[in-house]
Formats: sequence, C-alpha cells, structure tokens
Amino acid sequence: GTVVYDAKASELSGQKVWHQRESHGLQDKSRWRVNSIVTAYDSLLVGDSDSGIVGKIDNDVGNDYDNPIVRDFSLKTLENNSEPMFFNSIEVVIDSGQGLGNGNTPKIHMRYSDDARVYTPPRSRSAGQQGQYNIKCKWDQLGTTERYRIFNFQMSDDVHWTILKVLVNVDG
Repeated sequence: GTVVYDAKASELSGQKVWHQRESHGLQDKSRWRVNSIVTAYDSLLVGDSDSGIVGKIDNDVGNDYDNPIVRDFSLKTLENNSEPMFFNSIEVVIDSGQGLGNGNTPKIHMRYSDDARVYTPPRSRSAGQQGQYNIKCKWDQLGTTERYRIFNFQMSDDVHWTILKVLVNVDG
C-alpha cells in the first residue's frame, strides 16, 4: 500500500496525520498508481506505474487518470465507557455548493458499524448544487449501540471537497 504523511493536517491537528492512497482500476488494488514524484516547473509531476505516462498532481482535479478519486474517512471509535449510547444525529459540515455543473449534485455517503466488521448500507446526502450554500449533510435517529460505534464517510464526485467538522449528537 501507499501511506502518505499529511504535513498540513498534522500541523492543524497538533498530531501526526497519515492517510492511505490507492488507485482504482489497477491489478494491484492496494497501491496508488503514482510510481514517482518530482518537483519541476512549479508543479508536482508524477510517473504512472500502469501506463508509464507523466501526470501532474493538481488539487483542482477530482479524478485520477480519468478515474474518480474516492475519498474515504472514518471517525475515531466513539464510546461511553462501554455503556449504551443513543445517536440522535451526525452532521458533516462541508464547504457546500461546489456542484457538478451538470444539474446533478455531489453526494456524501455515511455508514457505521457497532462491531468494526459489519457496516450498515450507505446512506447518502446531497452536498448541494453549484452555488447552493449552507447545505446540511445530516443523518438523524441513528439508533443505539451497546458499546461503541465507528462512522465511515465516502465521497467520489469530481468536486473540491472540504470537510470543516463533524458534529455528533448523542445521549448516554
């Protein structure tokens, strides 16, 4: 696999932040298709392990050699000293209104697990059409867990995703 140290996220959070990258559509599904990186011409140029072509890392591009970039993150395990908790809601606060420009809206998908093995089917929320700001990506009445819960989120639409914070409302 390919593991990347995120200097900016580490600086902002005050702790070391790492993330994993992998590319879809490759035989070796556990790695990122970038084989080499060099700084040249004020850009990060990359060599592609699959086709051998040279590409460019660009934060304004939401695909990886025409394949969607799947962004996936999980919250730390939420628990209450192994006591039951009722999840009233969870909200992902995003910089909404990016839109896709074709009338479709980007979506964020949420799922959770109470045993770290089996997850619920994903539930989707719209992140707003282009120019549609202050959209709430919120899921209500998420039930009770007896010990702990892990939330996972996924986005793959070709827009600039900015996650500002995640708000969890629990009783217990």
